[in-house]
Amino acid sequence: WRWWCWYSNKVAENLMVMNLRGCYNLTTIPDLSAHHALEKLILERCCGLTRIHKSIGDASTLRHLNLRDCSSLVEFPSDVSGLKHLESLILSGCSELKELPQDMGSMNSLRELLIDRTAIEKLPESIFRLTKLERFSLNNCQSLKRLPTCIGKLGSLRELSLDCSALEEIPNSIGLLENLEKLSLMWCKSLTAIPDSVGNLKLLTQFW
Repeated sequence: WRWWCWYSNKVAENLMVMNLRGCYNLTTIPDLSAHHALEKLILERCCGLTRIHKSIGDASTLRHLNLRDCSSLVEFPSDVSGLKHLESLILSGCSELKELPQDMGSMNSLRELLIDRTAIEKLPESIFRLTKLERFSLNNCQSLKRLPTCIGKLGSLRELSLDCSALEEIPNSIGLLENLEKLSLMWCKSLTAIPDSVGNLKLLTQFW
């Protein structure tokens, strides 16, 4: 799959949405650093993608990034310091992806983070800086055995989904999530206990 030639010498300066959903044979995306108006990038089911151009980390206008079911994706750029306005990051179904950027916390506008069905082995400690995060989904993360204690600092979190994960324990700090309304732990077969601190979640209305 080749990019049309204008990408080598011209830029669609007013481009706000790029939707390439289902381009199964797409193997790369172009340098996005000159797209100063881009707010939404959808690469869902681009099964041939193995990596994302590092310029994505400087896409300061980007608000929505959807990489759902990019099943060959093995790496996400490590420098994401420019994604200050990103509100939604969807990596669900990126089954070969083993780690998130260590500086994940620099995405401090993030409200939704979906990493279901990935090979993520651990969450970066910087995740506690995602103070605006409202929805966090880690269903079917079969390589993730523990959550960092700092997850209790996600004070805006309303929904936490951990169904069918390999988690062996839940940190007591989960009881600090004062805005949590939904907690889902169905089919967590390795989980041996639920921390008493769950009883502190006064806004919790759904516990599955």
